[in-house]
Amino acid sequence: MNFELISQFHFLRPQLLWLFIPFTLVIYFNWNDVSKQQRALARIPKHLRKILEVGGGNWKRNLPIKVIVIACTLAVLVVAGPTFTKQPSPFGEDKADLIIVLDTSSSMLQSDVAPSRLALAKFKLQDLVEQREGGKPH
Repeated sequence: MNFELISQFHFLRPQLLWLFIPFTLVIYFNWNDVSKQQRALARIPKHLRKILEVGGGNWKRNLPIKVIVIACTLAVLVVAGPTFTKQPSPFGEDKADLIIVLDTSSSMLQSDVAPSRLALAKFKLQDLVEQREGGKPH
């Protein structure tokens, strides 16, 4: 068995595995209802129970619940996204071009803020470009 392959196995959306909790509760309560019905049937005399029972053996009685258990388990596992290779999220990187428009009118040269409004705007734009880590400034 290739342990390296197993170590790479993970889920793309592991938080969706929490869906097992409500599915488990629903299945548990439905299973108890079926068990109560079976206990009620057990109180009936055996010769009358054979006449009243429809269908075959014990495994068929719980068949709908067993199918629901398998379907819910498969659905949760498929939605959680099992995979062996990690794919980068298309939303994780911003490769779009960055276009910056700056007002360079004479009002930006006023010195009410030291050194000037234009110099402060340039510093802020430099910080923006450094923090962006992607795309090309124009």
